[in-house]
Amino acid sequence: MILGLAFGCGDDDGGGADDGGGRDAPADIGGEDTSEDVFIPGDAGPTVTWMVRARDLLTGDPVVTANICVRDVPAIECLQVDETTAEGEIQVPVGAEIQLVSNAIRYFPQLNTYVTDDMPRTIQIDMGKRGNIEPLIGAAGVTVDETKGQLAFLAQSGPGTGIEGVTATLMPVSGMGPFYTMDSLPSLELSATSDDGLGVFTNVDPGRVEVVYNNPGGDCEPNEGWPGSAAGSVATELLPGHLTIILARCPLGEMDAGVDAAMDADAAADAGADAGT
Repeated sequence: MILGLAFGCGDDDGGGADDGGGRDAPADIGGEDTSEDVFIPGDAGPTVTWMVRARDLLTGDPVVTANICVRDVPAIECLQVDETTAEGEIQVPVGAEIQLVSNAIRYFPQLNTYVTDDMPRTIQIDMGKRGNIEPLIGAAGVTVDETKGQLAFLAQSGPGTGIEGVTATLMPVSGMGPFYTMDSLPSLELSATSDDGLGVFTNVDPGRVEVVYNNPGGDCEPNEGWPGSAAGSVATELLPGHLTIILARCPLGEMDAGVDAAMDADAAADAGADAGT
């Protein structure tokens, strides 16, 4: 996840294994055990193993106090990451829309949103310190309301590659924004994403929401998020006092693709020239 912005997660008390948004577990999520590698905890359905790394958003350092839970599925044991590597394994339900709730000492509580299948994955959760997030949201002229949710959205053509010129709307409308970022800081002058590909909605009403991406190059699709109700939309759910992060993969427009190709060609030519000298 690529928020150069200090957006992340964590209660000052480090969170707890029962952090699931304060809701009852859903009914059985699915099917019978068909694999020796899959176990079925009570009312969680079949599960698959994910390897998780917790890292500081700004420094990349391991967040060794991170505690990560599958929201609303208390039958699945939460992950307390390794005290040295900040890594570990967690079981997630197969074929489900899930959120991972992450907490760590001095970090802002965070939600990451996924659609699962029956394949193991390795994911990285980038967490931002509370002392960084609140001032950065303040840069947009907003004071964090702990009864509301904060929502960061990314538009990328590939890992770490933001797309410029994307606009976003929130459904249903609430809170403030979008505020788009320049060099990972909210800029009140921007009316679309910079090459950060990042924007934020602040103090949004808790509950299920959709971010509709308007990308000149074509419809965006969820990468970390749930399919929305329309083309180009990504759904998720917000909790009070938490930052939710979603990510969409978006095609480049013809002009952008041509510019990228030309830059690649120039780089190759320069490399050839250097090799010949």
